[in-house]
Amino acid sequence: MIRIAPVLLLVLTAACFEEPTIGPTCTTQPSQAAGAWQDLSDAELRAEVERACGRVLIGFKEAGASRGVDDLGQSITSPETVIRMKAFVRERGVTIELEYDLIPAIAGWMPARLDLVTTLRQHPNVDRIEPVFPGARWD
Repeated sequence: MIRIAPVLLLVLTAACFEEPTIGPTCTTQPSQAAGAWQDLSDAELRAEVERACGRVLIGFKEAGASRGVDDLGQSITSPETVIRMKAFVRERGVTIELEYDLIPAIAGWMPARLDLVTTLRQHPNVDRIEPVFPGARWD
């Protein structure tokens, strides 16, 4: 029974998790002005995160690296960096819904706050933040 309790808790937590409903600022599409996510200002990206109801994909990389994966899509980010960055984003209010095994990234929800977008984008181990619009699969 002791071994089953953590698994049961995880199943019950996942069953109770609901996606946010689409409200007045949430949409199923990015704005027409949105270009490549990395080219947006922090304020523009914050607005797109809000339009996506806070759903995001956050990629990680090694400090000083240009990307977290190589040209073939293979992770070049250490497992230690990924673990540390998952804790970092959780501490700042990001709810992790999906942890990828093959790429150094998570999918989840984050508050659409300018200070949070700026903090994450300026971190040397954050590769990218991409809004994931409702209806899009992230698995």
